Amino acid sequence: MKLQHFFCIYVLLGVSLIAKPALYYYDGTNKREITPENGIYADFSASSSRKNQIDPNQFKEISQQGKVKLLQARKTLQQSQTLQLSRKNKLSPVFRDVYGRNIAFPGNLIVYFPKKYSYKNIQQLAKKHNFQILRKLPMRIRNAYLIASEPGMKALETAAKIRKLPQVISVSPSVWTKINMR
Repeated sequence: MKLQHFFCIYVLLGVSLIAKPALYYYDGTNKREITPENGIYADFSASSSRKNQIDPNQFKEISQQGKVKLLQARKTLQQSQTLQLSRKNKLSPVFRDVYGRNIAFPGNLIVYFPKKYSYKNIQQLAKKHNFQILRKLPMRIRNAYLIASEPGMKALETAAKIRKLPQVISVSPSVWTKINMR
C-alpha cells in the first residue's frame, strides 16, 4: 500500500516538474494566459516596408487574413531560431488565448505613465532603460506612449521588462487577433 502512495507522489511530482511554465502577457493591468500553437507563425512583413525573406523550405502558407499570412513550420524550430527569424522578418509565433482565439504579437507596446511625468522625463527613462519612444499617443486623459519592440516573444519580454519599472502604470503589447468570418 505504501509503495502505491509513493509511486503516485513520484508520478505527480515528475509531471509537475516537466510541465512547461504558463505564458502570459498583460493587457493593461489584466494578466492574460496564452498557449503557443505548435509550429504556427504569423508573418507581418507584408504590412511593413521589409521584404519578405521567409524560406519556403522552412514554412508553408496555410492562410492569409488581410496582409498577415499564417505559416506552418515544416519542422520544429528552437526558440533561438524563432527569435532569429523574428528579427530578420516580422514573424511572431501564434498563441491561443483563454477564449480560444488565435493571437500574435506584431511588435510595439502601448505604455501608460502617470500624468505627472513629462515627455522629457519619459525620454530620460527610455534612455536609461534602453527603449525607444516612437511617439506620444494623442490621449488627453492618459499619458500614453508607443514604444518600439520586435515582434513575437521579444515583444512580451520587452513588455515584462518595462512593466517592472516603478514609473509605469501599465503596458500592453500590440496584439493581432485572427478573425473567422461566418
